[in-house]
Amino acid sequence: MSGGRQDCRMGRHGLVVALVILGSLLADSAQSAQPPIQPDPECQRELAVATEQLSSITTATPTEKFAEALATVAPIMKREREGLLAQLVLFYAQATPVQRQGFAFLRELLPHVPGSAEVRVLVPFIDSEDESLRAVAFMFLEATARSSCSLLVPNLEPFLVYLSGRQHKNPSERLIRFIFHLDPCQALDGMERFGFVRVRGGDADVALRGHVIASGIWLDRADVFFRDKEIQAKLHAAMPEVEQALFELAENDTWWVRLCAAEVVRKYERFRTEKVMERLRGDKHPAILEVLEQIRAGG
Repeated sequence: MSGGRQDCRMGRHGLVVALVILGSLLADSAQSAQPPIQPDPECQRELAVATEQLSSITTATPTEKFAEALATVAPIMKREREGLLAQLVLFYAQATPVQRQGFAFLRELLPHVPGSAEVRVLVPFIDSEDESLRAVAFMFLEATARSSCSLLVPNLEPFLVYLSGRQHKNPSERLIRFIFHLDPCQALDGMERFGFVRVRGGDADVALRGHVIASGIWLDRADVFFRDKEIQAKLHAAMPEVEQALFELAENDTWWVRLCAAEVVRKYERFRTEKVMERLRGDKHPAILEVLEQIRAGG
């Protein structure tokens, strides 16, 4: 059990490093649009003091100084967790490089917020016109998805639960694009399970094609890891069916079903057959066009 916790923490440390790196990319991107939640001046001051103190902590820091830095976190720990999460997004979007460095440490110290609550708090930010807020919110949301400690399979359940409660109330297109970017087949399966698939061909047809593609992806991953001749033979035999499934998703009337095909070929070069790519290149939806541009750029 302790080993599993250690693996989780190591995974979180990797995500924390990403917080620091992303900071430099956000310095000049703030927009004038009003955020969905206004900064709490007192909370923002507490965050500034704590992050500046924590930024100087190293393994060589004297115990007294370490204790002083930790004491600055105490008032923050007393705050309501969901409200604090929103304030963290607002703070990080405008923080200085030194504060962003300390922020990584601070996030490790704060109490965990359940994934469903994180999604509920963060989604309004991804629909903001402020590019900085969107970038931070997406970063936090990806950390939420990857908190399952699996490098290959993010946890999309909190996102799907959130979307299912809003499927008839203009669900966030940015959030739908985000979950398909993380794991297209899991997203398609989840959208079907939560009742989003009301498309030409019927729910069962779309779900079946998703399972065919997921099986092909599993074989592709197995081939990368094991280089086993039997696996390679199974993958070769499955390719025509996988290609046809991708092609049929790519010509579906529903944009996010087509997005599934586009994201699969972005993530798995083996499946970029001319038949599938030609069909996707004829798509006019901005989400599919963006994925194709990422493929062209090598992303």
